[in-house]
Amino acid sequence: WQRKSREQLARVLGGRDWATLTSEELKELTVLRACLLESLRLEPTVATFGARVNAPDFSIRGRAVPRGSVVIQLMRLATSRAPGLKEPEAFKPERWLDPATGALRSEREVGAGVVVFGGGPRACPGRLLAEAEMLTIAAAALARFGEWEMAQAADEVGRLDLLTVAPGPLTIRFCKGGVESAS
Repeated sequence: WQRKSREQLARVLGGRDWATLTSEELKELTVLRACLLESLRLEPTVATFGARVNAPDFSIRGRAVPRGSVVIQLMRLATSRAPGLKEPEAFKPERWLDPATGALRSEREVGAGVVVFGGGPRACPGRLLAEAEMLTIAAAALARFGEWEMAQAADEVGRLDLLTVAPGPLTIRFCKGGVESAS
């Protein structure tokens, strides 16, 4: 996926420096955005979402939730166990891309959501800025470096689940030879 993302970035940049990317050009980085969405689906940056006291009685999968109960959504479960989602534990950015056009598919089309920013009237007002920052940082890394890899096995990274989720010590090995060195 690094190679595909790097190739798409090179086409969008057309030999220019990555720092000249516009917000419109960031939208064209569908492969990189698909990788970002899949990463957020698999490893949400927020542990829980929306502690709410429910007003009416309701049920979840046949279990009664009486009025006045505190309901907390666990992000990792919500994003990895969506009904109908094939291979929910696998990193598959292609699920976010239309196979015919390469355009991004909606969360409804994918059958999974990226709910770390919430939704509806209580959605995070900084979502678009946060996504643009993540894309820009990833594009900069693709432009400046060749392949990169984790210097330790994924199961050695660990994680800290509090209000937000943080990886344990994470070492990344960068190699020379990104988009900028190819042009």
